Amino acid sequence: MPSRRMIHPAFWQSYTMAQLTPGQRLLFIGLISNADDQGRLKGHPALIRSIVFPFDDISVEAIDADLAAIAATGSLILYQVDGQVYIQIVGWWDYQAPQWAYPSTIPAPEGWTDRLRYRKNKQVHLVNWNGYGGFKTRPPDLGKTEGADSPDASGNDLPNDLPNDIVEYRDSDSLGVDNNGASAPSPSPLLPDTDASRLLFGRLQANAKAKGRRGPKQFQSIECKEKFDKAALRLGPEQTEAAIIRAMQKSLTSATKATDFIAKWQGDGYKPPAKSKGGASTRLDGTIAAGQRILKEEGEWQP
Repeated sequence: MPSRRMIHPAFWQSYTMAQLTPGQRLLFIGLISNADDQGRLKGHPALIRSIVFPFDDISVEAIDADLAAIAATGSLILYQVDGQVYIQIVGWWDYQAPQWAYPSTIPAPEGWTDRLRYRKNKQVHLVNWNGYGGFKTRPPDLGKTEGADSPDASGNDLPNDLPNDIVEYRDSDSLGVDNNGASAPSPSPLLPDTDASRLLFGRLQANAKAKGRRGPKQFQSIECKEKFDKAALRLGPEQTEAAIIRAMQKSLTSATKATDFIAKWQGDGYKPPAKSKGGASTRLDGTIAAGQRILKEEGEWQP
């Protein structure tokens, strides 16, 4: 089943969308909502009607004509592989920002590059995840419209139908693109991103630095991180801190070993440190701050 999809605010001011009827725009939104993680669908008009308009009396011929109208704007392409018709949404990776993107069961059109981040056999697989997804050059005969949405004379650029202020916003730092136009690398999903996990890595970093070594900066796997987060949620802040301190006392200096120990923690008679008047553990706050300083020194801190 497709994940939730994003409809960019620029959709409603798009000159390309203005060329379509309201019904065709609704159809296109339905395609976006039901496309797989690479922006593809099976393209038979009868199937599309059953997915997008299951309760409406719309003919297959009307759906077929509307798909052709959308394709004429360059927003999608209709292509065939082994006699089967498929749909590729052209601007998929310009507007969708999923946390996970699984491989498609539909063959990609010629010239298209997928981006993948998915779990398989307890491993996280990354393929071109930090790279460029989609068409690197404009496919032949794609969206031969005139005016504001037309490509330049070279025919090599994808259509840019957005007002200038929206284009500038889309290409700004706020969307992970630097001022030189290069994509900013996405933060690693294995980095500590909760108070409890920052406390763990603060302790691991501090202990390693005291011994003249480099401590771990992130979890070894998504499974390890999820296991730690689940244990921290079960234990609560005080018992999580107690378990982390005890793990350090037992010289469990890798995140995996410490997580395994913390996941089994039941208290063991350890009394957590007293709370401050504000209710938060002063030792917790101090250790998090120390860990943050170490990570900042190493250039790995993600606020």
